[in-house]
Amino acid sequence: PDVIVVAAYGKILPPEILKLPRYGCINIHASLLPKYRGAAPIQWAIINGERKTGVTIMLLDEGMDTGNIIATEEVEILDDDDTVSLSNMLSVVGANLLLEVLAKIEATGKVESTPQDHSLATYAPLLKKSDGLIDWNLTTEQIICRIQGLQPWPTAFSFLSGKMWKFLRAEPFEDPDNLYFAWLTKQDPKYQPLPGFVTATIRGRGFTVKTGDGHLLVTKVQPEAKAVMSGADAVNGKLVKPGDLFISDPNFLLGRSDESA
Repeated sequence: PDVIVVAAYGKILPPEILKLPRYGCINIHASLLPKYRGAAPIQWAIINGERKTGVTIMLLDEGMDTGNIIATEEVEILDDDDTVSLSNMLSVVGANLLLEVLAKIEATGKVESTPQDHSLATYAPLLKKSDGLIDWNLTTEQIICRIQGLQPWPTAFSFLSGKMWKFLRAEPFEDPDNLYFAWLTKQDPKYQPLPGFVTATIRGRGFTVKTGDGHLLVTKVQPEAKAVMSGADAVNGKLVKPGDLFISDPNFLLGRSDESA
């Protein structure tokens, strides 16, 4: 063959395959290499709060995403992007960029590429179920990035009374006039709730949870054994209330299958 195109394969091709095509094996990778080499570049770009990512068309070699770069195209990460929406965008961009690269190879009879700067490499390892545990000590913005980057699997989750809650959409929440949080300091002005503490219910919108630097307004959740619902419906159904505490203890994952979780 003239060329072999690889997309979302996840394994390193053996040398005999790499040497087979005339112009080499070409891969579509969903990051701006050398950043985010590995199996989950889209997820980790969102989790880490990146404001841009992109697609790289590269020549495969015997390393993991280490081959020469043929072409790249940058894509902005929007505030409401999650892994699903960004994957959809990158798939369209990647397909168009690949067609351009193949057309150029056909027209010129050669592949022009540039070596990666390996000193700038970062990595995006395959996600584990435990990556979904929300560390409530993180900042509000960091938790939102995890909620968006960990969809559709393993999702961001925590436990309330031993039951898993998946957090599917949230936003920062501030209460400058102390309309919602006054009750917290009524008895002790110096009281600070623990991260993971449910601090308020916001009528028609959802409920707030204390984070490392503020409060998170939860607007879409899935409590264990229940359907996906709005944060407001969770409040109206008396599934969560101020004073509850979400705990992210990895011991709660023991004995649970991915299906039941």
